[in-house]
Amino acid sequence: MKHSHWAPIALVLLLAACANQPQATGKPNWATIEQAGPGGARISCVALEDFGNRYTTVDQSAFGVPLMQWDKDLPAFLISTAQACQQNYLQVFSQNGKLNQQNANAINRATEHIIRKIQVADRSISIRRSAVEQQVRQQDERREREAQDAAKSAEQADRQRTLAACQQTKEYKFFIAESLVIQSVENLQGWQESAKQEARISRESGVRNLSRDYTIAQWKLEAKDSLDEAWANYKKAGGKASSPYRVKQTVNDPCASPSPKT
Repeated sequence: MKHSHWAPIALVLLLAACANQPQATGKPNWATIEQAGPGGARISCVALEDFGNRYTTVDQSAFGVPLMQWDKDLPAFLISTAQACQQNYLQVFSQNGKLNQQNANAINRATEHIIRKIQVADRSISIRRSAVEQQVRQQDERREREAQDAAKSAEQADRQRTLAACQQTKEYKFFIAESLVIQSVENLQGWQESAKQEARISRESGVRNLSRDYTIAQWKLEAKDSLDEAWANYKKAGGKASSPYRVKQTVNDPCASPSPKT
């Protein structure tokens, strides 16, 4: 026979003649008996030959199971079953005195054809499964990232709500008022020191930089205004110091996040 795809068809006719079966069925009874395979597959010699003739894509079903749901052990089981069918066919022909080289070659080529189709299907299924599994992993990873991002966003929003609530407390307002007085004093003292330094330079050089004097005076006034405002807020918040220059930092930021432990 010149074409391998003829082998299963020829085998139907050969077995029908050899086994004294009507060509409508074309098979001895044992060839049609189904046995259970891995994953619930139903397998017979007839079903194997039908698969060899019809398989084209993994989107099919075979042996009562969609190919993409084949058990991982099914391909090896199918191949061993096809080989067992091959031996049964050879035995049938031998017992009926019909086993010549032509018939043996037809049976062997039919079996090889079936096994190749099983192997092709197995490789195609493995490729498709790998692609599906990768897609599932990517989807799982994306969902996990989204869940983590959502958890982080929720945690950040919770921290912001907690911080906003804390910043409305008397303790925090007093901490801010106290801190602003201290900062304002330091700022004013800095400009006062700058003014003294500029005066020393003028005395030493005999040259007075009026533009520089004006700038320093302007910043001193703004610093003094800021200190007056900070001092008023400090007293309003319950501060007990008798002078802004006596204010010390007595409390830490009650809304600060705790430092991570080392």
